[in-house]
Amino acid sequence: MAFETHCFSLCKVLALSFALFGLVSVGEGRFKGFRKFDVVQDSSHGAVSEELWFTQKLDHFNGGDSRAWKQRYFVNEAFYKPGGPVFLMIGGEGPANPAWMKEGTWLTYAQKLGAICFMLEHRFYGKSHPTTGLSADNLRFLSSRQALADLAHFRTVMGENRGLTNRKWVVFGGSYPGSLAAWFRVKYPHLVHASVATSAPVFATVNFPEYLEVVWRSLASENADCPVLVRKASDTLAERLKDPKTFENITKDFNLCSTLQIQSEMDSAYFLESVAGNFMDVVQYNEDNRGFEGVLGTNITIKVLCDVMGDASLGDPYTRYVAVARLMMDTFSVKCLDVSFSNYVRDMTNTSWDGPAAGGGASEIKMKHVSFLCLYALVTLCAHKGVLSAAPSYGERGSDLGIQVFQQVVRSKPLENVVLSPHGVASILGMLLPGAHGETRKQIISALRYKKNGPYKMLKKLHKNLTSKSNQDLVQITNAMFSQNGFPMEETFMATNKANFQCESRSLDFSNPTAAADYINQWVRNKTKGHITNLIKADMLDSTLTRLVALNSIYFKGSWKSGFQPIDTKMREFTGGDGNAYKVSMMSQLSIFNLGMATTPQGVKYRVIELPYHGNTISMLIAVPAEDTPLSSVIPHISTATVQSWANLMRKSKVRLLIPKFSADAEVDLKAPLSALGIADMFSQDAADFTHLSTEPVYVSKALQKSKIIVNEEGTKAVATTTAILMARSSPLWVTVDRPFLFLIRHNPTGTILFMGQINQP
Repeated sequence: MAFETHCFSLCKVLALSFALFGLVSVGEGRFKGFRKFDVVQDSSHGAVSEELWFTQKLDHFNGGDSRAWKQRYFVNEAFYKPGGPVFLMIGGEGPANPAWMKEGTWLTYAQKLGAICFMLEHRFYGKSHPTTGLSADNLRFLSSRQALADLAHFRTVMGENRGLTNRKWVVFGGSYPGSLAAWFRVKYPHLVHASVATSAPVFATVNFPEYLEVVWRSLASENADCPVLVRKASDTLAERLKDPKTFENITKDFNLCSTLQIQSEMDSAYFLESVAGNFMDVVQYNEDNRGFEGVLGTNITIKVLCDVMGDASLGDPYTRYVAVARLMMDTFSVKCLDVSFSNYVRDMTNTSWDGPAAGGGASEIKMKHVSFLCLYALVTLCAHKGVLSAAPSYGERGSDLGIQVFQQVVRSKPLENVVLSPHGVASILGMLLPGAHGETRKQIISALRYKKNGPYKMLKKLHKNLTSKSNQDLVQITNAMFSQNGFPMEETFMATNKANFQCESRSLDFSNPTAAADYINQWVRNKTKGHITNLIKADMLDSTLTRLVALNSIYFKGSWKSGFQPIDTKMREFTGGDGNAYKVSMMSQLSIFNLGMATTPQGVKYRVIELPYHGNTISMLIAVPAEDTPLSSVIPHISTATVQSWANLMRKSKVRLLIPKFSADAEVDLKAPLSALGIADMFSQDAADFTHLSTEPVYVSKALQKSKIIVNEEGTKAVATTTAILMARSSPLWVTVDRPFLFLIRHNPTGTILFMGQINQP
């Protein structure tokens, strides 16, 4: 059963003994903030949080095992009113902190509702020791299944002893205890009325590089240069760890507890993770508000670390990296930094309750390695030149924002065909960026993860790459801005857009919405050779309020590298998103394609297939969930990093591919999704700041995009014929796209997603 899994089984990635990974889960993390004290006086209510003890069974699932132990708990009756509910706070992977019996939102609820409050410490943590030691044999009793049974037994007995059996019980938990709270409600619904599960993990994974992407984006949200500087520093440190001549200086730089010795890859990886962990920790607990627990380091935020990394007066990035490590050591009163992997293994294999693995002897800085090494050791070993992954390209940064917009749109249209250009979304914002100022500019920069001093050279290069004739497939990107007649725009703003986006700027008289709409639509028809029409409707324009309309249209037409023959296209059944069966034109061919099976963090499997276009720089990627699995279970997890990861999953396979012919076009008003993603000021008359666009106040009244895609049999006949002959030698795998699917058209050299869409009914 799922509940039998050890709490931190993901630490198996370290490939150490069972005893070691079990002990890892008992270690005390730096940000747990747990302090050992027996009694806490609540001056505001006069309540005393006294240690109490409850008799538990060691093994709830073995009737022949009568062994018992004492589990610590606390109670606060200050707010209890007869007939009131019962609140139970679930302890997690650390000592239960009595401070929670006098502080926290749950006590606000308790005071309002007249609840009695209990907090039960988790087995094997704090003072709740079910066994005499932490041997591998004893740690088999450390599982979420046993912990849930502890809660059930506690709730039953406490209800009987205190006359609370028929009261409404509500359980509370955050992080891992949040998972326990949710599971308790599911597994024991007769014992608990409701659960409050805060930040509860829902999926366990061994290799979790996606968190490093979160770290990168979080640091970049404060300062775009910050993660770049961290990577440079980490790269420098990684190189120096290869040269024993540098070890003495490194020992002094980081004030190591002993002279640095690198005798294995794990020694190097452990050191790199130790110092990079400072940034990982702070990202996870930025602006921590648990000062009442006695949590140290709540004053250390992302801004603090990025300010240090950005302080050129300190020296090069490596020197600033050292300064961050020193700052953390000073904050937590650590005299020296122990980065010895052999010491770590020694500590973690100490099975005594007095050993460091039980939270009884190691410094908090040292113990923080326990939780983060589980997550990052494999990443560090695989990418040894630096802990943080390479920065995403500008095409990927813009595409990620566009993908988020797409996810916003399809959420409200789960059964419709939707097509959007993620790059088009980034293009509109890129066009507005030179004119933006203040908070408006900051919102755009932050959402796109661009450098604060302007990304225009890179965007110009990106635009050139995407529209280059060397692609051998047509990518036509059209950008324009139409402003109110007589409204003066800054020359620098217009010149920047023209140079980098080939953007035209024209003035119109919006007092006549019909004429203005006709003019814009004619311009679009000319630029797209008639493929996109009626982009603007007259009722989208306000004759008195509209000041600026920003437009982006993208038209793509590519020939398959391995074409479909029209004679092979047959009417076949396609099960739509609404569950109904439809007869559609289904193309078919026998060829070699990149094919793989991917999995979402929730365990949803979906097949991915790549169809390259004949220029070899652009591909269509199709993702199809398993039967009876909605496409909506896959789309929320798509990002450029996800798409990039598919390359590692796919293998060249002989495939009989059946895919429907389809065409799709969509018109999207970007205001709502962009506002939901934090880019709101530019749409507000009061908040918009485009002082670099014009001396007169202006705001964006509309931001629209219309996209079109046509998928049919067209391709290179010679390649298709040759491929078919090669494939005819053996029996192929059949891949039939006969249910809702996701498609993406990707410019592979830059990682830019030109188009993406969901097709529910071709």
